[in-house]
Formats: sequence, C-alpha cells, structure tokens
Amino acid sequence: MKGSLILIEFKNIATAFYILNELTENFNLEVVISKPLCPGRYILVFSGGMGEVSEAEISIKEIKKDSKHSNISVRVIGSIEQGIVEKINSPMNYPGVIRGLGILEMVNSVEIIRAADLLYKSGDIEIISIKIGLGLGAKGIVLVEGTESDLHNGISKIEAEAGRKVISSQIINSPEKKFLDNFKF
Repeated sequence: MKGSLILIEFKNIATAFYILNELTENFNLEVVISKPLCPGRYILVFSGGMGEVSEAEISIKEIKKDSKHSNISVRVIGSIEQGIVEKINSPMNYPGVIRGLGILEMVNSVEIIRAADLLYKSGDIEIISIKIGLGLGAKGIVLVEGTESDLHNGISKIEAEAGRKVISSQIINSPEKKFLDNFKF
C-alpha cells in the first residue's frame, strides 16, 4: 500500500461504481477497500502517492457538482500510519495488558478511519480494531488501548476537531479481564 489514502463513502451504490470506474481508469491508485456498508451505502478506499490522491480528490469534487452525485463524503489522509488499514474489521486482539480502553463512535466510516490514524499519532495509543460496515448503520467505531491520559487527550482532540461527527466516546480505565472476555464486537 502506498503512503496516502483517499476515503470515499457514498449514500448510493450507482455513484460508488461510477467513481470506482473513474478513479481506476484515470488515476494510478490501488483499490484498498471496495464494499457495501449497509443497504444503500458503499465505501471505497484507494492508496497512492499524495499528488495522485490529491488529483483524484479534485476530480471527485468536480463530479459532486452534479446533484445526482452530491451525496459523497471524501477525506484524504496524507501519510497514514502503516497498519491502520489492516485493523479495519479485524478481530479484536488485545495486548497482554490493557491500561485503558478507548471507544470512539463516529457518523461514518470515512471519519472513523481518519480518527483512528489521528489517535495512533497522538500518543502511546494502540489500535485494537476499527469497525465499519454491515450492522453498524454505516457508522464507524474504533477501539484503542493506552494510558487514561493519552486516551483522554487523543479523544478530546478528535471531539474538538470533528464536533458533531462524533456520536459517542468512552474511556474504560484498567478494564477487568472478565469484561474483556465478554466484550465481543
């Protein structure tokens, strides 16, 4: 996977396939994710060099000017941390010791992937899993591990920046093993 990502979420499937065709035909981008999120919603994630990703974003903004393609959420991440994409819908594998468990829920999959990257970069925080897709109503959830202080600082920073795009957040300090054994997601 190349260093920059463009994340695109659609409220209609036809537009998703139209954009998938446009970007694969006209840009040197790698398709990282192409999948339905829930009935009527779809996500595409492409990786590439920053220049190519930026050009693709400009192209999408032009396409969005047509009202039939206006329900598109687009986000570019300039230098995503390696391993973030692999955590999407991965099994929840907890590290040996959980100092604190952070849970962040956001309005869509595009925003949660970006938030996971920002959390990872904000302190001593490990991504446990990023959940997007079917059964979540197109929302996104990230589960992270870290100290209470790092989790609080990272989540607070995202809440301040993202505002109403954050649905909910919780920090559970030193969660019990019994809780973790029964926390299935």
